[in-house]
Amino acid sequence: MNQTQKYIIPEQFKNQVLMQQIFKLKLGGKDKNNVDDHIIIKTFPCEVMCDEKLQDQQHKLNTIYFHIPLKYYDETKTESEQLVDFANTAQLEPEWYYKMDPDQLTYSKYFIKEDIGCQHFIRACQLLCNTCNKYYTCRFCHDEIEDHKFPKQETKMVKCIYCKCEQPFQQYCQNCKQCFGKQWCEICRAFCNIGNESKPMYHCKGCDSCMTGWAHQWRHCDKCNSCVRVDCFQGHQCVKFDGTCPVCMGDLEDTIYGRMLLNCSHAIHKHCYDQLIRQGEYRCPVCRRFLPVEEEREILINHFKKLLKETVIFRPIRYVQFHCLECQRDFYGAFHSFVVMCGKCELFNVETRENIIGNRELADEEWIKYPETKPKFCTVEDIREILYSKYQIELEKEWNLENVGDALNMYPKTKEQFLSYLQK
Repeated sequence: MNQTQKYIIPEQFKNQVLMQQIFKLKLGGKDKNNVDDHIIIKTFPCEVMCDEKLQDQQHKLNTIYFHIPLKYYDETKTESEQLVDFANTAQLEPEWYYKMDPDQLTYSKYFIKEDIGCQHFIRACQLLCNTCNKYYTCRFCHDEIEDHKFPKQETKMVKCIYCKCEQPFQQYCQNCKQCFGKQWCEICRAFCNIGNESKPMYHCKGCDSCMTGWAHQWRHCDKCNSCVRVDCFQGHQCVKFDGTCPVCMGDLEDTIYGRMLLNCSHAIHKHCYDQLIRQGEYRCPVCRRFLPVEEEREILINHFKKLLKETVIFRPIRYVQFHCLECQRDFYGAFHSFVVMCGKCELFNVETRENIIGNRELADEEWIKYPETKPKFCTVEDIREILYSKYQIELEKEWNLENVGDALNMYPKTKEQFLSYLQK
């Protein structure tokens, strides 16, 4: 029997942990959802289930994610190292995972496992607050109840959750020998049992706090009083992560959750950003500028451009005024149910001013200046262009034609074949 199995753990110290599993497919495997084809590479804890991130965590439990191409994957490295190395070295096009054979990729999936600690940390002890002289599993649990802040660096005593032994601050219980946390900091008096696979930990002297990441990959900026990735340090925009997240209203400065800076310079929790993207909310909740960043930004812009080229506006056509929320420009065009593009900033962050009526002449002036912003109308020319662009390769291959247009000029039987093919 394990030394700790003889102890009964009270329900208040039991938590649920989100476990991440990295796998690849058997050679020749095509379906990432087929469990029989999964070859497990490694499994590790990544975060504690909590109310603040519940929607994000539920989405992870129901999704299998593309991870890293197999040729870039090094099983001797931790996942946190792999992701940084892959982002810094791999030169791949957006949505590269759709262009590779399924058995040449690695994937990640999630499941829940019961552990010990609280809804903020996995740890096997409680910390004594020197102010109120009470034990709490973490400072966040303490601050939610008490009327004062937990002075974390003043902690001198801990209590083992397993055997209830009170003792001086240390990594292992002096009685039952249980490890309180694989990661621990003598300065912050903190323990965490998630580990380096998902959340490596280092103490930053400038921030005077423990941070998530590898120390050699981060550098403290005295001006904005925060840590910045070494590869982004030169020329980074100094912004202080203070105040509250505009989505969940949680603290941005004193938080255990990942934070990010949007292109508009507003800060937000990473899981709140992911939630907005999944819900199709593509505007900053503060200033309403275009929300997506980095690869997601490029993917969405390309998607909207494709929609603009392949969506028809039916009669009657309404000409209205649009307002771009990026460059603050007003312009005229045809009302579109899905996408409108601003030619000046080449983004799709536009709102319609229904009360201002436009006309074809004003819209034509905009389309002459920015021809790529002109939508498709219900005309023979525009519909033929859409069909050609979508099906040209398939039709030419199927009918051995040099020009798809030849198919429309053939006898009626071929026209029927053409329409039948498009309905597939």
